[in-house]
Amino acid sequence: MVPQYARSRWIALRMGKVVVGSGWWCDGKRHDWAIGSPFTRSVAFFDIWYRQVMRCLNPDRVVITDSASPIKPDFRSYPIEWIELDRNYGHPNDIRVGRICTKYSGFTRTVISGAMRFAAMPISTFMSNRIVCYAGTIFSDMRSETPRSTFC
Repeated sequence: MVPQYARSRWIALRMGKVVVGSGWWCDGKRHDWAIGSPFTRSVAFFDIWYRQVMRCLNPDRVVITDSASPIKPDFRSYPIEWIELDRNYGHPNDIRVGRICTKYSGFTRTVISGAMRFAAMPISTFMSNRIVCYAGTIFSDMRSETPRSTFC
């Protein structure tokens, strides 16, 4: 059972409704482009990540885009939207170095999937990895207050 958290008053007043979008890929192997601990690309980490998202943001919706991962968390036990892509579209570096021939990487498809859920809902904040759309302005880094674009 996943614990439920109350949204902090600060988040509710400052951010309004919130959607968190993220991607999922896990095959249990090491990759030459991977940075940081392999634990962050494991099923065990998903639960830690989810609990932290809920504790800090308690979003109205969590949207996970899975890149046809062979190893998945028990996503049906979480109150999330799980989107399955038809295949692994790779990391942006895979496209850059020619390992995968496609226009959009898995990361880009994750952002687009989450943003589409954001666009279909009367909410004011969408967060995906390091991109935040808040009240119509995109910030390229969640720690930044400098708008990158006025896309949404």
